[in-house]
Amino acid sequence: MKIVKPMYLFFDYLYESIEQIGEETLSEWLHKEVPVLKFCVIDIVDQEEKELSTQWAWPHDNEIDAFREMKEENK
Repeated sequence: MKIVKPMYLFFDYLYESIEQIGEETLSEWLHKEVPVLKFCVIDIVDQEEKELSTQWAWPHDNEIDAFREMKEENK
């Protein structure tokens, strides 16, 4: 079963919050990339994960598209 979880995309990883990325990492790499909020379709078993690779989630720019994909996956 799939769920939708808002996460922050930073390079190729998704984080539960900006704090999860870490202040040191952000200060070192913020000039190259800014964390972006995405709505991710993930397996329910991964819902407690604080960090995921993009290969284990389907990030979307908006909630509507994410929920559409989730419904399709859960059919």
